[in-house]
Amino acid sequence: MTITQVAIFKKLNGKIHCDIVFDSLLILRGLHFKADTPEPYFVCPFIDKFNKLNDNYTRRFYFNPLNNGFRKYITDTINKCYQEMLKENLTRKIFNLQKGLII
Repeated sequence: MTITQVAIFKKLNGKIHCDIVFDSLLILRGLHFKADTPEPYFVCPFIDKFNKLNDNYTRRFYFNPLNNGFRKYITDTINKCYQEMLKENLTRKIFNLQKGLII
């Protein structure tokens, strides 16, 4: 399966909910939230087979939590993107995402 998008998830009542989906191109350009966002927020690859479930970017669905190794990989990737993100003045959007808002 090809990773085409990345989603932000949060844990609520023991289940994982999708909050927002980003294009992988935006992720590569560093449009992402801070790696030290407090739990329960985290990111994971958004796999092709789920695309139709999230075509409006607002529907929620359950997803298995990531294993620690892969979460570390994602966190490291976000860290690498963060300086570029700061250059593009995206911190306001980041903090809003931490509050669970889709903007």
